[in-house]
Amino acid sequence: MGVIHTTNNFGIYCTDIMADRLTKNGWLDLGLKALAEDGPDALTIDALCTRSGKTRGSFYHHFSSVDSFIQAMLDRWKLLHVDMIIAKIEKSRTATNSEKFDNLNNLAARLDPAIETGIRHLSASNSTAARICHQADLQRLEYLTSLYSASPLYDKKSAAALAKIDYAAWIGLQFLQPDATPAQTVELYRHFLSITGRA
Repeated sequence: MGVIHTTNNFGIYCTDIMADRLTKNGWLDLGLKALAEDGPDALTIDALCTRSGKTRGSFYHHFSSVDSFIQAMLDRWKLLHVDMIIAKIEKSRTATNSEKFDNLNNLAARLDPAIETGIRHLSASNSTAARICHQADLQRLEYLTSLYSASPLYDKKSAAALAKIDYAAWIGLQFLQPDATPAQTVELYRHFLSITGRA
């Protein structure tokens, strides 16, 4: 019995994709892995069944169509890569704003950039992906803005501007340096904070 592990590099989830049985979340994580490795074209039913070694009947046991599968996959991505990260940071009620920034940077650096860029490639041709990706962007920006706004250094307008620049740099780095390790990403960001006088 074989096991395929999703390659997320982030400890929030690790669904095993078992050769004898594939759960709904197993299919969804398989889809994220396929998207990260082979792009949107890997999200057809035939391609997913070939990758998993499962039948179309196994797929249709959990999903009524490829569109419903993609919707569920995107919802899972947002849950794991956005909602749960923010919840994890906010779980500690005693954390200072600086500690929240550090936690956010460390968690974000461990997200698989191939999944993040894959979602954006999918968004270019899929309206559901575009909508959910936009929702995720707004939620991330809102949270990042709230962290900057909590600092006495920035007014509301400056906090919003910094959040956009910060987030845009993180997204850009995923495309520019997709093979960077989490440690390299965190170190680069800390250096950025230092040279801009924000460390």
